[in-house]
Amino acid sequence: MAYGIGQNWEVFDKPVFYPNTNTLDTMGVSSFGAIPHHTDQRRWKQIFRHAEWLGINFIRLEIEQAMYMPERFGLYDWDNNEMRNIIQILDWCQEKEVDVFLTEMWHRCKWNFPEHVVSTITQAPRDVKAWAESFSGMVDYLVNEKGYTCIKCVCIGNEPNPVIAGWPDDAVKQGEDFCMADYYDRTDFNTANVIKGSWDNGATLDDGLNAVTAAFKKIKLQIPIAGPDYIFANKFMPDERLGVYENHIYSITKDTPPLYLDWIAGARSEGKPFFIGEYGVHIPFINTTYEKNLELAGWTLREANAGCDGFLRWNYMNRGALDGNWQMIDSYDPDNDCLFENVTPHPNTYYIQGMLSRYLSKRPTVVYSYSDMKYLDVATFLGQDNNVTIIVVNNAQKDIHTKFELAGIQSELKLYKYGLTPDAADQTDVTVNPLALADITEDGEFTDVIQNGGIYVYSTYLLNDSDAGII
Repeated sequence: MAYGIGQNWEVFDKPVFYPNTNTLDTMGVSSFGAIPHHTDQRRWKQIFRHAEWLGINFIRLEIEQAMYMPERFGLYDWDNNEMRNIIQILDWCQEKEVDVFLTEMWHRCKWNFPEHVVSTITQAPRDVKAWAESFSGMVDYLVNEKGYTCIKCVCIGNEPNPVIAGWPDDAVKQGEDFCMADYYDRTDFNTANVIKGSWDNGATLDDGLNAVTAAFKKIKLQIPIAGPDYIFANKFMPDERLGVYENHIYSITKDTPPLYLDWIAGARSEGKPFFIGEYGVHIPFINTTYEKNLELAGWTLREANAGCDGFLRWNYMNRGALDGNWQMIDSYDPDNDCLFENVTPHPNTYYIQGMLSRYLSKRPTVVYSYSDMKYLDVATFLGQDNNVTIIVVNNAQKDIHTKFELAGIQSELKLYKYGLTPDAADQTDVTVNPLALADITEDGEFTDVIQNGGIYVYSTYLLNDSDAGII
């Protein structure tokens, strides 16, 4: 894997509304989390401590042009609260050697809006060249002036197509009868207005990619552009402007096969990585259940075996009160509209995602693994210093007596067992310590019972609950 397993992080201060209304813009509600002020170091230390327990080694860090150039073209602002939070996250990533995928979610600059804007999120900039120069200057500042080598790739916009966000692209074909309004099934989702807002100036994703490629070349900025950041697009679309391929997905169940075989093969043919920049279970306020997160974990293992280079879960910090409980950690009290006194694990998402990431080093080698039992998923990773981690997920709705056959593994190998079962569902104070040591025979075999609804890890890493995860 070229990257690892982590989450989306954003630092937007407030939800965004449709212009001249008090109505939440449905395209961006879950992207606005409950973020402490940059001076609130007590809470930020807790946020980083949870990230270390999870072993997060890869993040999608979200930004928008209104953060760093809010007033007029050419006038940067690095000292506002949102940018200071961006900087302190990058400082943490640089120190911990966490890889960063920097994404400009939206533009939202009044100085660069066309007239009669319907949605500031779905709006491509009026002056694409000015946008590209602003964006490239921001990346240059962070990568070259500030020296953040942790930034590995960048993206110019979130989920570009005629219905979702700026940089619309009518070439995205999600299915002949596909309609985002039908998918979200929301009465407040005004598709006609969103499409009109996206097309006010006619700028497309191609325009944006061409402009930013030229701007990077002009200042000799050497950092790969990732994308196209599509959602529900399963057919590979080659693009020489992209140095990394990346997409999003949400329609996942325990029956979902690996969806990105075509993208992975296409990326490999060009010598480029492919990763999933945003994923989850898109069933508002059900997406936090133990069962749904276990299904997502099983699919993550299937996609890893298929060759995916990284996974970025939606998302680390979130209000959890706008369009679903997406968050890994709880920092916001929706009943009282304020921050909680302490930042705590969110049930199910935190611990199940932690079982996927806590025992994996950055850029592990995926070892060929398979299960002959439906709904029993397994993936094996070879990490730094030849450490081995095997992850197993049981969505079969029954206990499974399992024999592991480890080809080429020496019997003296020590594999510590860790587990999470439905007993941990909806809990906020789960303790994850080693349960046992696998009894590996001379033939490289061992047996175990994989409990119904369980996610188990067998790893050479010995971690107690009080230890940070492997980054």
